[in-house]
Amino acid sequence: MSVNYFQGTIPSELGRLLNLTYLQISENNLSGVVPPSIYNISSLRHLDFTYNQFDGKIPQDIGFTFPNLLGLYLGGNQFTGHLPISLSNASGLQEFNFAENNFTGTMLTNLGSLKDLVRLTVAGNQLETDKAEGFSFLTSLTNCSNLQALNIAANRFQGELPASIANFSTALQQLIVGENPISGSIPEGITSLIGLTRLVITISTITGEIPESIGTLERLEDLRMYDNRISGAIPETIGNITQLGQLYLFGNNLSGNIPPSLGNCKRLEGDVYSFGILLLEMFTGRKPTDMAFEDSQNIHQFTKAALPERVMEIAEPSLFSEVGGEDDDNKTREGKIKDCLVAMLKIGVSCSMEAPGERMDMRDVVAEFCRIRTKTFRH
Repeated sequence: MSVNYFQGTIPSELGRLLNLTYLQISENNLSGVVPPSIYNISSLRHLDFTYNQFDGKIPQDIGFTFPNLLGLYLGGNQFTGHLPISLSNASGLQEFNFAENNFTGTMLTNLGSLKDLVRLTVAGNQLETDKAEGFSFLTSLTNCSNLQALNIAANRFQGELPASIANFSTALQQLIVGENPISGSIPEGITSLIGLTRLVITISTITGEIPESIGTLERLEDLRMYDNRISGAIPETIGNITQLGQLYLFGNNLSGNIPPSLGNCKRLEGDVYSFGILLLEMFTGRKPTDMAFEDSQNIHQFTKAALPERVMEIAEPSLFSEVGGEDDDNKTREGKIKDCLVAMLKIGVSCSMEAPGERMDMRDVVAEFCRIRTKTFRH
């Protein structure tokens, strides 16, 4: 009954189907409180209510009333209250999705007994860490040796990520902990999770540096560490992650050179167009949807038409706001800024060509960045 236009509430009469094993009514417009009779169907193995408008609380004894449960999917609703502490009693549970609701309280710390657990997401709630136990729930989950995906993003978990995070099984493929007030540094042991294909640590107060051993995560396809307080240089070993297709490190305090080894990450070419548009946005201060563009013009064409003579007209003013005066030093500085802007915008134009075959290779992009840096800051 999923993906329809059902409205209203769930009929309590459904609770009479005492031999029902699979109930999926996801992606409808159903609302209200789930009838108590539904929770009496002890034969249920899969229960999917995702993406409706259900509200109310989930019974705390759900793990006892559904002892045979394998999958519990409640994401994308308006459920409230605490996570049911009895979930660990459903010992065969493989997946549960409580994301995008209004759950409060602390995260369950007894889920380590769920040996068959494969996927767990509680992202997008208002869950918190226990002041005394901190991230002990992560330590507990390291006992789930079959866990492949863990998403706790967009909650209120705070404190430092525990060193025990290194004890997750190499079966773990996705670890998403972004948009939480996490502090401290990135645990060095996180790079021992060699099965990871996606690692997201974003929008937090994380400090320190990206571990030099990040290159051991050779299966990573998606690495996001943006909008933190990470400092230092991007490790040269990042070039070992040749499967990398998405890399987002903006909004930090990184310094040093862009490592030439990044050119080994050939799959980044798939997103080279977005990278080019991002460069044009950064250096012109305009968005692709800017009203200043004529109907037949876009940010790529706008920038291309201005290069190189009118670069100072289209550039974001704050980039050269400190340049002033007519003395030789200021003229030299302004000349270097202009040359740098032209070079960077040319890269943006090249990366955002309409035809993929005409776009700049990422290896060449990195080499050009290094050349621009050397020329601009050479005394």
